[in-house]
Amino acid sequence: RVSRPSCVSAEVVRKLSSLVAEHRDSVLGCVHLDLAKYHETCRFDGNIQDKASAHFHLKAAADCENKQALVAISCLYLGLPNDILPTLTQLDAADHVPGNIEDIGMDYMVSSAHHGDVN
Repeated sequence: RVSRPSCVSAEVVRKLSSLVAEHRDSVLGCVHLDLAKYHETCRFDGNIQDKASAHFHLKAAADCENKQALVAISCLYLGLPNDILPTLTQLDAADHVPGNIEDIGMDYMVSSAHHGDVN
């Protein structure tokens, strides 16, 4: 049995290596996706919607190749509505994304299509 990584960078390396032949959602990606939802819906503090943390966790889930997160972050970066974090907008994410946000959104969209999710 191979132990599972507990950080995003190790999960990405594991996915890129030959240890994973098929594309399955990682447990770490699912946890980050849930954390993104919790931050967006004020589950940690009833009065504060932490959009920066929601974006961070959504990106981490997408980097772990979670299919829902890939679709959501690509839509977010392209300025399209998404079902996962509906209150986040492209402008909210633009402060946290280096480079051209639309190009990065297209990269996530292509990655989502490679994993079998056609938008």
